[in-house]
Amino acid sequence: MQVKEGVNFDGIQPVMLRAMAEIDPIMRPTGEFCVTSALDGKHGPNSFHYVGCAFDLRTRHLGSKEKVEELARKIRGVLGDHYDVVVEKDHIHIEVSPHWVSKNGDPRRID
Repeated sequence: MQVKEGVNFDGIQPVMLRAMAEIDPIMRPTGEFCVTSALDGKHGPNSFHYVGCAFDLRTRHLGSKEKVEELARKIRGVLGDHYDVVVEKDHIHIEVSPHWVSKNGDPRRID
């Protein structure tokens, strides 16, 4: 796994580290498994990134939208219903799913 310079993992949740480990075998053949964002970057105001429950993966090396979609399908197959895998314009976004939140609580909620 590669990490883009400046990516902040300070506060990343174990559930996300588990996801990275689980997808590593299917990411290696793509030639580049690079995390481009975790707790850093600009995201929506209610993003799971800010609580350590999301990360982004580089996709530019894949070359086509079809290859990105194929990889996203493989990732979904490995991660199951505890994660949402979303193909964005220039990356794949992975975050905890509503299923995970219903079992574990919403980490974005402040009591």
